[in-house]
Amino acid sequence: MPETVRIVTLPDGESIPVLVESGRAPALETIRYAISMLRNAGRAEGTIESHMRAIAIAREWARGNCLSLEARMAAGVGLELREIESLSHTLRTAQLAKPAERRGHSNVLPFPGPGGRKIRWVSGNPNPTLAPQTGANRVRFVAGYLEWLASHSRTDVARGRLRETVESLNVRSRVRRHRTSHPRKGLSAEQRERLFAAVAPSSPENPFKSDAVRYRNLAVVACLDQSGMRRGEITGLKIADIDFRKLTIAIHRRPPDPRDPRREKPRTKTNARSVPIRPELADILFDYISVWRRAEPGARMHGYVFVSHGGTRPGAPLSPRSLGKIFDALQRMLGFDLHAHMLRHTWNDRFSAAVDRKAKNGGQTAEATEERIRNFLMGWSVNSKMAEGYSRRHVERAARDALDRMHEGLFEGE
Repeated sequence: MPETVRIVTLPDGESIPVLVESGRAPALETIRYAISMLRNAGRAEGTIESHMRAIAIAREWARGNCLSLEARMAAGVGLELREIESLSHTLRTAQLAKPAERRGHSNVLPFPGPGGRKIRWVSGNPNPTLAPQTGANRVRFVAGYLEWLASHSRTDVARGRLRETVESLNVRSRVRRHRTSHPRKGLSAEQRERLFAAVAPSSPENPFKSDAVRYRNLAVVACLDQSGMRRGEITGLKIADIDFRKLTIAIHRRPPDPRDPRREKPRTKTNARSVPIRPELADILFDYISVWRRAEPGARMHGYVFVSHGGTRPGAPLSPRSLGKIFDALQRMLGFDLHAHMLRHTWNDRFSAAVDRKAKNGGQTAEATEERIRNFLMGWSVNSKMAEGYSRRHVERAARDALDRMHEGLFEGE
């Protein structure tokens, strides 16, 4: 039976993906790697899970070839070229079994150990075709694991030989990046205006019935629009995170709260940060918290800002799934593509436009400085390249506008 990736939930609520062997014993070396090199580096649970999946495939490949990756690296031998080629091919093409093919009747199994910890199966990849970048990432993840194993070798000669194995895998993890001609976009100015008109509590277009839900959804949309938060960040937002005096929202990277009653716990993927907000948003949030949230007795049991109104659990924290349903309803009514993460794209488009306006008014912002500001406000690492995609998209749109104006001038002169 192959190894499986399962989530161990610790007593403090933090979840760590681990590899479990056929006899349900954790693979100790992989746990050490996950904790020392991934968890302690601040990697998100989903990222650690992806690393563990890749390592599970590599270890299964090794067993099929009657060898052990850990034993090879400990002995300072490494992998031969043909083995590297075979492993790389397997990582790029192997399909993970679907959950129904791997588990029994229950999706919760007891994990032996103190604290009554439990683990659950993690769903597999349902896609029939493996994307090239996914396969390349697997190769890179396994190379990182082997590099960590190699770092424990005792001799310089052995470390040199093992470095060749790691470098060979890293070479095979590279893929040619094809820039899409249709990058993901945020809302246009007209769409954004229509969205806010629709979520206004007094709007006849508002698809939600109760006043409490209408005021909550206005606060949700306004908060996402102004802060660029992710779905897990806004559903994990607590009242204590909002400073109404300083006009800031603190976005924390917390482990899941074991007292949180939601089945799907909100998770913060990006770094902690403090985001400034405008007085208008502060007023909307204060009005929702002090009037509508306060009227729900169940909301007094926790500190999360956004709660359910009505239903079977009024006052319970708003779940990520329920957040998605809000935007599904708005999308059906408005007639254009809309989801919570699109407001994050919209925030980045508006940020780029603001930088351009500053430049036109004589206030230049160095490109590196612009990226650092964007990375901080979005919660990305200092060296993240995520900002490049948003900057490029804005430049492409500006180029199209300039070309349209040029063509209009040419035709007007005919």
